[in-house]
Amino acid sequence: MASLTRLAGTIGRRVAPPMRYASSLNTSLEESDPEIFNLIEHEKRRQRDGLVLIASENFTSKAVFDALGSVMSNK
Repeated sequence: MASLTRLAGTIGRRVAPPMRYASSLNTSLEESDPEIFNLIEHEKRRQRDGLVLIASENFTSKAVFDALGSVMSNK
């Protein structure tokens, strides 16, 4: 609540940000949040080096073949 009171008092005035905030703007993700950085790096390696196969069904029933070969597929 104190920060809201401080903020309310600065409306309309130009105030320089605190030094630690200003210096954090130039901090890399690796420095500011190593856990998130490592998760992103791991995912990049997984996508680059891995092969993801998605199982799908490629078999069709006789009825589907019959329908595909019927007059219904004429243009």
